[in-house]
Amino acid sequence: MLIDMAEDQPFYWGVDIPGMSCDQSSLVAAAVEGQALDLRVVQVNPAEFLTLHLDQDTVESVLAGLAGSQPDPVLDGFKEILADWLIWLSGSHVEPER
Repeated sequence: MLIDMAEDQPFYWGVDIPGMSCDQSSLVAAAVEGQALDLRVVQVNPAEFLTLHLDQDTVESVLAGLAGSQPDPVLDGFKEILADWLIWLSGSHVEPER
């Protein structure tokens, strides 16, 4: 859950590199982890996971649209992820932009 993550890691930035291959992703991960930045890279395979960049308004709208849905383990989990992110966002865990 994001809420658990936020307690240990208040900032959670992502980097999207269009066109990057699996091999390149491994090289980037190794380079970042090798810099002694105390960061762990999480590689996300687009063949297994859909990665979306959703803004707060979109998340709130999707969550509201799903509010009346029939109980379903997958949808319930998705709703929980969205709700957790909104809670995390409201906790001022977002690093100020420079």
